This record gives sequence, C-alpha cells and structure tokens, in this order.
Amino acid sequence: MKRSKTSRFLSAVLAILMVVTMFPVTAFAADEVYTKVTSSDELTSGKYVMVTDSGYAPTVLDGSWVLAETVTAGDSVVNPAKNLVWDITVDGTNVKLTDSNGVTIAPKGGNNNGIKGADYSWAVSFNNGTFVFAGQGSDTVYFAFNSDAQYLKFRGYKTSTVSGNPDAYPCNFTLYKLADAAEPETPVEPEAPKAPVSDGDKVVIYNPANMKALSSVYSGYYNSGVDVTLEGEKLLGYTDAEVWTVGANEDGTYTFSTADGKKLSLGASYSSMPLDDVNTAWKISEANTEGCYYIQNAVRGNYIEWYADKNNWSSYGSVNNEALFAQKIYVISENAEPEKPVEPEVPEEPVVPEGNVYELVSELKEGDVVVMYNEASGTLVSSTASGYKLA
Repeated sequence: MKRSKTSRFLSAVLAILMVVTMFPVTAFAADEVYTKVTSSDELTSGKYVMVTDSGYAPTVLDGSWVLAETVTAGDSVVNPAKNLVWDITVDGTNVKLTDSNGVTIAPKGGNNNGIKGADYSWAVSFNNGTFVFAGQGSDTVYFAFNSDAQYLKFRGYKTSTVSGNPDAYPCNFTLYKLADAAEPETPVEPEAPKAPVSDGDKVVIYNPANMKALSSVYSGYYNSGVDVTLEGEKLLGYTDAEVWTVGANEDGTYTFSTADGKKLSLGASYSSMPLDDVNTAWKISEANTEGCYYIQNAVRGNYIEWYADKNNWSSYGSVNNEALFAQKIYVISENAEPEKPVEPEVPEEPVVPEGNVYELVSELKEGDVVVMYNEASGTLVSSTASGYKLA
C-alpha cells in the first residue's frame, strides 16, 4: 500500500530532527556589552570604555602619553578590546582612572601639560550626557585628547588650552559601562606562584636568549649589557656591577638595589631605567618561556627588555617579543663556611738536661772532650788566663 504525501513528509522531518540531535551542543560565551551612561547617578565603580566625540578612546599609559584607538559606538559597545577597558573607582565627586595594565593615571604635576602613573583622584563633572575629568588643587588641567595628526593621544592639558581650542583638545567623554550582573561570589584567589627571589637575595638578571646581564653601569641613559655564560648551573662573567640586592615590599612587589643602595627605577616618563627615580617597585610574574620571568614596573606598567637592536637594556609598555622580555633571575648562593684546617701536631720538645754531665775516666782517647779540675779545691782549669806579666 502506498503511503500518502503527508506521511512521507513527516518521516523526512523526523529523520532531519534525528540527525540534528546527533550533533554536539556547543556553549558560547555571552557577549560583554558596555551600555552608555546617561546620568551622573549611573556612574558607579566598575569597568568602562571612555569615548570622546572625536571617536577616539584612551587605552594604556605609555611613557608620557595615554595611547588611543578609534571606537564605533552608539548606545553600547560590544566585546571591546581588552586595552580599551578602564577601571573607574568612584568616591563621591572624585574618581580614580586605572588602565588595563593596572596603572592609575595622574596629571604630570606643577600645573603642566602631561600625564603619569600615580595614585590620584580626578574631579568628575557631568553635563549634556558626557563626563569631564579635571585635575585638583594647583593642577588646573583636563584629561583630554590631542587631535593633531602627529599625536592622536591623550594626556592632561591646561584648562586654558582646552577652552581656547575645544575641537583640538576634546575632553568630554561618553562612558559605556559593563552591565551589572548579579553580585558574583567572591572567587577563591589562586595560590600565587612561589616567588623566585626573597628579601635580601643577591641576584643577577640576565636575558637567556642573548646571554646579557643587566648592569648598573650606564651607556648614556641606558643600562649596559654584560656578556655572561653558563657552566652547568653556574653563571660566569658578571661583576659586582651586575649584582642586585632584592628588597621585598609588603604589597608583593620588589626592589633591586646596587651595592651602595641605589634602586633600579623608572622615571615619570621615558623608557630608560635610571637609579633612584620615582618608580622603584617591580612586579615579577612567570613568562611563557619556562624558567623565565617578566619584570614589570608596578606603577608605569613597563616591562624590562634586552633592547637587542640598540645593544642595551630598556623598558616597554607591552611584551611584543618573548625572547627579549623573558628574563632569568640567577640567585647567587651564599658561600658555605669553609672547613677549619686540621692543626698539625706539635712535636714534643726534647728534654734538655740542665747541664753537661762528665764522667771520670781513667783512659783518654783521641777526640774526647774533657775538663780538668783540682780535686782538692774543687775548681776547674779554665782556658782563660789571669795573673801577672813577666817584666
């Protein structure tokens, strides 16, 4: 008996459904949606993308500038690049601005144009849907964008400069906030990896790809590199100038000091690493290369690198070449106390008689040593003469 067209159609649908149910189900991560903030009440501590009306948004602090990227945004920004995300910490009408490297930005200081990494609170104001971040006290500056084609970056600019040419220095930010989810449970902090150094260790920092040690001797503004070699597990070739003493800070960062106590540091700008400038704390984290570490300035966020093209040491805002940024830290072992040498046995001194002993002899032989004495008087005959001279 022939089946009807309806039966054949239903059979085909069932077959397709069976095939579909055989495919594995893939779970997709939810999009991260950053929604436009439209009132000052919505500004609370959280993660944000900040976009000026020029279409540029700040990314990370790099030296004396905050870098910028273009962002296309309407009422929301979906899945922004990691470097576009800022942590804004709100305290009343003040905020702290922290980039994706964990660096909090501040005006350069002295009421000058510029920007730096430092713990700082900006005064925030809201008007016509946008926010403005202003310096406080003597720093009459705005956090603003330089739209000149040769710059296209952010930094602090004097309020007079911005108000005199607002199109060239846009400072009004539209904020996009990561949507608040249900209050997450406090995650269990993973156990931090064991640090490769301890307080007081004496170490040599070297780049294993090029076998260059970080020296406290400078070539111009930059640390020189000293050739080192490995003999088994022993590092050879370094001098006292390449030995750094580790200091452990309470916040988990470290310092590296020379023999006379001067600390490796970064200034408020530039990539060179002078001694005893403002930023002396460093973070140490495991590199992708086994047994190696990234050494990152705790404030500026720059990583120590062997600048092979210039044949010296420098720093940079990101790890863009693993071989140059993955460093080894050689801990110099304390010399074990040497064994005490075995004292040689001192021979006993021979017993020396108090005086010569002479025996009475009745017969003399050639070579005998003798004394002559007068038995009656008990005196010896001497070789020294005394008496009168014959006239």
